[in-house]
Amino acid sequence: MTVEEVTALIRDAFYGVPRPDFFIRGTCSCDECMEHNETMKAHTREDITIHELGNAAWDPMCFASDEAFVYYLPAMFRLAFGPDDYIDQLLFHLDSPGRLDALDRKQAQAVLKALWVLVEERGHEIQGTSADRQLESVIERLEERLGRP
Repeated sequence: MTVEEVTALIRDAFYGVPRPDFFIRGTCSCDECMEHNETMKAHTREDITIHELGNAAWDPMCFASDEAFVYYLPAMFRLAFGPDDYIDQLLFHLDSPGRLDALDRKQAQAVLKALWVLVEERGHEIQGTSADRQLESVIERLEERLGRP
């Protein structure tokens, strides 16, 4: 499967996921959460960029609700397959507790296929890093969930 094919698969699996009205978890209204909410509110999954998501120390996805996470996941894969350095953050978020549980079966299957394409296309960039261990963990959990050995 090519990057273009898996990108279309992700787009199809997440088609119709509604854009949340509020993007952060819980009811926190601290300045940091409100800034992250405003960042996500200002961008759709089609136009959000590495500028908004690429700073690991100030990453809105760390505060995103499961609904916002699922809504933005296609954009996160777009960034991971692009020229920007987003693979580590994508894997960090996918490996975070509960994130894979937010996916329905079709979305989980698409994510698993996308991860295998990521391994084929960009595996050399993550081999031997902490992201490599996260990738292995996420793939293993998705395969277990989907009933694969």
